[in-house]
Amino acid sequence: MTDQNETDASPTPLDDVPWADVAALRAEVAELTAVVGDVSKRVRQMQRVLTIVNRQTREMPADFQAIQEFLARFPPRAALPAVGGWAMEPSALLWMVEHIARQRTGLVVECGSGTSTVWLARALQETGGRLVTFEHSEEFLAVTQAQLEAHAVADVVDLRHAPLVPTQTERGEFSWYDVDTAGLDEIGLLLVDGPPGNTGPLARYPAVPTFAGHLAEGAVVVVDDTSRRDERDMVDHWLSEQPRLRRDRQLGLNTEVLRVE
Repeated sequence: MTDQNETDASPTPLDDVPWADVAALRAEVAELTAVVGDVSKRVRQMQRVLTIVNRQTREMPADFQAIQEFLARFPPRAALPAVGGWAMEPSALLWMVEHIARQRTGLVVECGSGTSTVWLARALQETGGRLVTFEHSEEFLAVTQAQLEAHAVADVVDLRHAPLVPTQTERGEFSWYDVDTAGLDEIGLLLVDGPPGNTGPLARYPAVPTFAGHLAEGAVVVVDDTSRRDERDMVDHWLSEQPRLRRDRQLGLNTEVLRVE
């Protein structure tokens, strides 16, 4: 006689398995897994946003103080250029104008025009220096030119329209400014704040390869938007390729300064 326990433990015939129920259960598990994964992704995104907000909140007093120092140093001649948002952080702008005043910088080159163009021009007007700015957008070029004239600093700035063209580098081809570097020797400060990041991966990489041979000893390269991965990777590439270049300091949340030794 067959033992009852053995009979109960025998496997269920495959024909008797409720396959429809199993398939439905698997579908439910897959759906729940996708939901959990989506929730986890959103939580990570929220954590990153909160981290940025917390950092920006901590920086607000420094930026407010920087704006006050700007107003004390440069009494407004017209409506003030915007700061914050798409513009550089006030604390980074303040560091640059103070650096120009301390070093008596003779030549500043700027990639991408905007708020910084006006403030740099105000600083260079006091020191007798000059600013060469490259801008690919005719619209932004016109806006910047109007601001320079309103603030009576247009004579300090050589504002050049430089369309984006295919530019060859050791790292391949980039869409970058059509620049003429003739006469741009002994650059004391190079500001890399363009072209826009959506131009392409590592969009601003050609700046240092283009101007490396024109940088004065002790010059600084100021890189905006280093909170973005592309800009951080770009800086790492520069440091590995340019033996004279060293990290100098971080300005606020989004700007890094490199120094030529």
